[in-house]
Amino acid sequence: MTIQIERFGFFPELGFDEGLSDFGIRERLHAGRSPDLDAIAGYLKDGWICVEAFDEDEVDVLASPPSPIGPMRLLTDGLWVWPNVVTHYVANYGLEVPEAFVARMKVNRWSVPEVPDADFDEIVDLLCGSTGDELGLDEILDMIEREKDV
Repeated sequence: MTIQIERFGFFPELGFDEGLSDFGIRERLHAGRSPDLDAIAGYLKDGWICVEAFDEDEVDVLASPPSPIGPMRLLTDGLWVWPNVVTHYVANYGLEVPEAFVARMKVNRWSVPEVPDADFDEIVDLLCGSTGDELGLDEILDMIEREKDV
């Protein structure tokens, strides 16, 4: 079985290649506060860790001066994959989450579902590049390292 994953939050400002997101993080900030914002942030925080390879603390790229927000992890709910640090931007800046992702959260009653082992393993394989997916972990690590070297 080949699992399809959706992605959210791979913004260039967070060190990811511009080809992984159609928008920058600043373009996705909401002026108003969504009534579901706390539930959305909670769901994002509770995702399953599928890649835990980043030891350095990421910084809040919108804060002046930038402040640490913790190490980056990639999380999943079995369909969507996102960097854990986007939770900070959702909770603190009202970062817009794709409607399809929010709809999935609502269907799941704001609780991240269990991911079957076989699906989880396939998601990790996709992220780590063993099947040639455009979200190969080697490429992500290279992009983040290049960004940090600048």
